[in-house]
Amino acid sequence: MRKLSMLFLLLLLMACESNERLTFLNLDAEYFKERIEEASLDNEETFLIDVRSYSDYIEGHIEGAINLDFEAEDFDMRLAELDKAAVYYVYCRTGNRSDKVMKIMKDSGFKNVLCLKSGITDWKEKGFPIKKTQTS
Repeated sequence: MRKLSMLFLLLLLMACESNERLTFLNLDAEYFKERIEEASLDNEETFLIDVRSYSDYIEGHIEGAINLDFEAEDFDMRLAELDKAAVYYVYCRTGNRSDKVMKIMKDSGFKNVLCLKSGITDWKEKGFPIKKTQTS
């Protein structure tokens, strides 16, 4: 009986420790934009990541986004440098690559990743602003 009580206590402690809030969602453009704006107002530790190629990124990206090219050789290394406890908003052109990246991040131990379901294509179609990078 004592062993059973100890086992129950151990399971209870493990359940309490694993009660972290994890978020992995695909959001439409309107809600994605709303969440980004709320996060910036709340000063949350959030990062907006464009996983398209650099050439696509400079043609037009969501303001505040950093480029982390999913197909670049150093993608895994750069991803490993990120804080796994922060909140990440991830997008690509149509949502395919960003969905893959979200799954990779989840498997790598990240806690909160939100993905722009139909990518920057939907963002542009909704008339939301994009920023072009000036190159010399």
